[in-house]
Amino acid sequence: MTDHFIIPKKYYQLTFISLLILTVFTVLIARVDLGFLNTPVALAVAIFKSTLVGAFFMGLRWEKANLIFVFGAIAALILFFLFTFVDFALRGAITDEVSHPYGFKSPVTIINPDDSTHKKTMNGDH
Repeated sequence: MTDHFIIPKKYYQLTFISLLILTVFTVLIARVDLGFLNTPVALAVAIFKSTLVGAFFMGLRWEKANLIFVFGAIAALILFFLFTFVDFALRGAITDEVSHPYGFKSPVTIINPDDSTHKKTMNGDH
C-alpha cells in the first residue's frame, strides 16, 4: 500500500481563514461599481477561492497525477471566459435596426407636443 500524505491541521486553518477573508472581500467588492470589471473581478476571486478549496481541502496540491488535469480544466475555463468577454466587449450593433429600433419601419410615430397639428387633434378640431 502506498503512503498517503496526511495534511497538517495548519493548512486547513489557514485555508479556512483565507476563504473567510475572500468572502468578505467578495461582499465588499460587490457593493462597488467597477463598470465592466465587475464580472471579471468576481470571477477572479471565485477562481482563487475554488483553487484554495481544491488545493488544500481536497488535497490536490499533493496529488501529482491529477494536477495536470485540474490546471488544464482551469486554464480551459479561463480561456472560455476570456473569449466570451472579448467578444461581448468588442461587439457592436449587428445592424442599424438593432442600434436604432424606433427609427426604422416603425408604425408608431412620436408626437411632438409643440406640433400645432397635434393640438388640433387633441381638441377635436380637424
